[in-house]
Amino acid sequence: MVSLPFFATAAERAAMKPMSSLKDPAQALCWAWVQRELAPELAQQIAAEVARAALPRHGLRLALLRLELGLNQGRLDAALQEAPALLAAFSQAGDDAGQADCSHLLARLNERAGNAEATGDAFQQALAAAKRLDDPRRHMHFEADRLRLTLARDRQLASAEAFAALPAQIELVAALSSDQAAAVADAWAMHFGSGGEQALAIPWLRLALQASVDAGQVRRALTVSSNLGYFLGQIAQYSEALQALQQGLALARSSGAAAMEGGLLINLAELQRQLRQPEAARENLDLAFAAMRQLPSSRNQCTALLTLGRLELDAGQAEPALAAFDAMQQQAGSRNDLLGLARLGRARALAALQRHDEALLQLELLSANSHAQALLGTELEAMSLRAALLQQRADPGALAAAEEVLRRASELPNHQPDPKLFELAAQLLAEQGQFQRAYALLCKAQQARAQAFDAEGARAMAGLRARHQLERAERDNEHLREQSNQLQQQLELLDQLAAVGSELATALEPSAIDEAVELRLLQLLDPFMSALARSDEAQAQLLTQRAQRDGLPLAVAPVSLSELTDPRALAWHKQLPQRVTDSDGRLQALHLPLMLKSRCWGLLSVWPRPDGPAWRDREELVLRVVGLFAVIALANADSYQRLSQLQGHLLRRERQAALGGLVAGVAHELNTPIGNALLSASSLAPALREVMGQLQAGEPLRRSQLQQRIGMQLDGLRLIETSLSTAASLVRSFKQLAGEHSESQRAQFDLLNLAQACATSLGPALREARVALDLHIDSSWQMDSYPEVLGQVLLALIDNARLHAFDGQVDARITVRAQAGQPGRVLLTVVDNGRGMSEADRQRAFEPFFTTRFGQGGSGLGLSIVLNLVEGVLGGQVTLDSAPQLGTRLRLELPLHTP
Repeated sequence: MVSLPFFATAAERAAMKPMSSLKDPAQALCWAWVQRELAPELAQQIAAEVARAALPRHGLRLALLRLELGLNQGRLDAALQEAPALLAAFSQAGDDAGQADCSHLLARLNERAGNAEATGDAFQQALAAAKRLDDPRRHMHFEADRLRLTLARDRQLASAEAFAALPAQIELVAALSSDQAAAVADAWAMHFGSGGEQALAIPWLRLALQASVDAGQVRRALTVSSNLGYFLGQIAQYSEALQALQQGLALARSSGAAAMEGGLLINLAELQRQLRQPEAARENLDLAFAAMRQLPSSRNQCTALLTLGRLELDAGQAEPALAAFDAMQQQAGSRNDLLGLARLGRARALAALQRHDEALLQLELLSANSHAQALLGTELEAMSLRAALLQQRADPGALAAAEEVLRRASELPNHQPDPKLFELAAQLLAEQGQFQRAYALLCKAQQARAQAFDAEGARAMAGLRARHQLERAERDNEHLREQSNQLQQQLELLDQLAAVGSELATALEPSAIDEAVELRLLQLLDPFMSALARSDEAQAQLLTQRAQRDGLPLAVAPVSLSELTDPRALAWHKQLPQRVTDSDGRLQALHLPLMLKSRCWGLLSVWPRPDGPAWRDREELVLRVVGLFAVIALANADSYQRLSQLQGHLLRRERQAALGGLVAGVAHELNTPIGNALLSASSLAPALREVMGQLQAGEPLRRSQLQQRIGMQLDGLRLIETSLSTAASLVRSFKQLAGEHSESQRAQFDLLNLAQACATSLGPALREARVALDLHIDSSWQMDSYPEVLGQVLLALIDNARLHAFDGQVDARITVRAQAGQPGRVLLTVVDNGRGMSEADRQRAFEPFFTTRFGQGGSGLGLSIVLNLVEGVLGGQVTLDSAPQLGTRLRLELPLHTP
């Protein structure tokens, strides 16, 4: 299971980014998840990398991430089909975080599809999972989103629940984490806006916009920007409304959420309709329909049809308007707010077609659901239209209907009834003889008409300003697009130059550097001809290394520096490229001296194509940067070669020193036994000659004297034999140290059997020293290696511990254990519980002739031979851990199949 935050604040993302390495798939997946709306392309790229490296437990979250990313591209139907099965998989896996996030996604999908009951069920599942997860941030986020969507079906119920579940002070909401604040502020904004209190909704929308951007909730930010523009337009704040919508469109395009542009374009079209700009409104409405092509049943699709119908009514086209409202009503589904607006639009279109009975029927259906309307202004518009229709039919209820509209309108802030409504009520009152009241209403009608006239003038002026702003914004956008293209080209060039630097930084051979420079110049400049010449050690001659013309190699003869007298061709004391131009000032060649400090490494020259575009600053910059990389690479290559020579020299000296030390050690070790043998031989020879002379002279020799002389000879011979045997043993050890194991036979063997054979061989010596040997080796360890060599290593290690570790210690114990190491290798450890070693002795333990038992029979070659056999023959590694009074551990990591 992978538990990830639902959204992350900007500060949380900043702390998370340094850990988003693909070396840790879980961290990379978390980074992709919180970037799913903010940078969907990056999230998709990281998700693809994670999918190749991740464990199976990441699969469900990756699938959910793909569905989230699909929404940015408008793939609503596919997500709606896949989400239920994915939710069931999360449930089966017991992943509460996955269930919560997937249920929330499913709720949003069903809401867009108009499935009210399924939306509510999914939100309940999301809330239950968040509660099990004990995640208050998710729980408040989901609760706010649920209440916001409930407003579209039953405003009174949603408002009552909101007051009970959510903090109501804007200061308290602003103190929440940005993901919570965005959802809660958005819910309160819809609460006030749906009640006709747009002025109260706007501060909440501004908070929701700021918080959603901080939390990386781009989809919410776009919706909030759209609503902010709409509400600002409702209170005639046209400039601010236009600015909010333009900012939203810029965010949608920069984040790649093209499918979310529809709502912004619709509100922009509605704003332009109010500003009497029908052509611009229709153009943006067409763009909105194109952006929502894959969302045929969405809320935005319904609002687009609403704006289209209103545009047709403004143009006096009742039939097309009725068709638009009919389509809206069919797609509204269970969304009562949209259904009410669709019925009101149908009623207006039917009234324009003089189909009054049908229009009144639509208004009656609308009135039946008035308690559930999301926008109370819709009800007032419906009541006004009904009063006008009743007056045309001379219905007695027309006056009561008109007065009820005026009464309700007076209760709404910032709402000015239509002057025609006052005139209608005045006419009806006059027909009943109530002239005084009729006169008062006519005065109000005149006042309302004057205000409407002023508002219309202000709207016209605002329309002109908005048109000017749009034209200026378009010019600015075009300029920004040009700058963006230039910046993109510069970034691409920097990436290419960075690749050049990376390639040349790793090249340590001059020929490889020359080839790379020529290839990169062809890619970046496409010159007609290029040449790279390098100077000799004395900097007296240029030797052309590579040259090409029109893609074909050229052979150029060496050039003496003294021959380059033309100042346009080369200036050795300047690093800037030297330009060669013709009489018309057209560039013919660029020559760049490859200078580093005071040394000239060569010359880099390029010639543009005669029929190609003129070279400007970009080409000169490319040549300078490539030349800089080239000269640094050449200097590095030269330093590397010098360093390699120095290393070789030092290595030879070190080998000579090591050989001298080895020879000295060999001479020292062999000197004692051979010296003893020589001394014994030189002592025995005179005595033996004396006996031989007595026997040849016939001198009498007693038996005791002969026995004494023979005994002396035997003792001397035994000393000679012992000394020569010691010397022979040392010679064999030296041969092992030199790695002479050509006679060793490779075979397949059982490691346990080999260890048991070694234990049997050393059994008498171990029992005499009272040292216990434990073998912990499983019989399954089968090796393909050199059993004789490995047996010799084990014997040496066990016997070395017996001789050096204990000094009569009670409960002395040696343990040999085999366990799994890296894949295809076995870890063999030999551990004793003896006195251990000091750090100084541990560091010198593998040196030849180093021993802690000097003069007590130790040669100091045991561990040296072990190291040589393990690394030189068996292909393994040896490490030693030891500390005083803590015993010694030797670790042998060996391949099961020796290379």
